[in-house]
Amino acid sequence: MSKPTIDPAIFDSSEFANNPYPTLKTLRDHYPASKGAGMSWTCTIAQEVGRYNIAVNAVAPVIETPLVKKYFARMSPEEFETLKAGMKQRIPLGGWFGDPDREFAPAMVVLASDAAHFLTGQTYAVDGGHLLMKRDRMGIDRIS
Repeated sequence: MSKPTIDPAIFDSSEFANNPYPTLKTLRDHYPASKGAGMSWTCTIAQEVGRYNIAVNAVAPVIETPLVKKYFARMSPEEFETLKAGMKQRIPLGGWFGDPDREFAPAMVVLASDAAHFLTGQTYAVDGGHLLMKRDRMGIDRIS
């Protein structure tokens, strides 16, 4: 007996749902709340449509998009250097925002493939360890 074909539904989320930055005025209120709601919605929809062989997941990337680059361009050189130093501490793999083609797209390809036939209702952090470091800052031990 062959296994049924799974149709994927993949939503875009954001690491800001789990890790809002109070210093980023434009991202401190509505944006993390809306992304958190999307993560919850992903779980709810996955429960509802799983019986139809639809796998529903979300990806929460930390990537350097054109919008992020515009934000960087508005920073003073000092602010940008402070950001770079902070991100180096917050992202263990690479120390900077991921590249959409190199880091984000492959995750989407995997979730859209047959390799993900048993994955549903999850939000995957494509963030170089950014969420892990938040947990570490909260006093939750990292696995060594």
